[in-house]
Amino acid sequence: MRDIEKIEVHASPADAWCNRPEPKSLGDLQFSFQHLLGAAVLDGDVNFDNVDIDVLSDPRYVEARSKIDVIIHPDRSPVLVQAPAEVIIKMKNGKKISGQRMHTIGSRQEPLSKKQFRDLYSKFTKGILADEQIEKSAEAILNLEKLNDLLKLMNMLTFTHKCA
Repeated sequence: MRDIEKIEVHASPADAWCNRPEPKSLGDLQFSFQHLLGAAVLDGDVNFDNVDIDVLSDPRYVEARSKIDVIIHPDRSPVLVQAPAEVIIKMKNGKKISGQRMHTIGSRQEPLSKKQFRDLYSKFTKGILADEQIEKSAEAILNLEKLNDLLKLMNMLTFTHKCA
């Protein structure tokens, strides 16, 4: 973060609800462009550790959030996913890095691969579910349309019985 002067997020009015430069709650952290981008740059990832109420006033994250500017373009569509979002990273040495996306990875338009799903699912369930439960429940979710009975999956996810 020390080499970054500013990060600009150019977004449509539909994304304004994620413009939360000074989050005050866990919900604000989860939906703050400033916090999530700052955490990604600081930690190289967004996960339960950096989306936690304890980091709300952590000076590292406060400073990181202060370097993120969200610019809402009123001329863009107010409907979600009707206008691209652009991120411009301005480095202290004058270099600029930019990228643009119309759809988020994992959306209907850009679905996750099975490997991406398994990696994310494991990342966010590790430490909550046993490895065997993670594997079996991920497989069940990936094949939801083939399940005759959701009770087995629900039981795995709610700790009412062990994986069979």
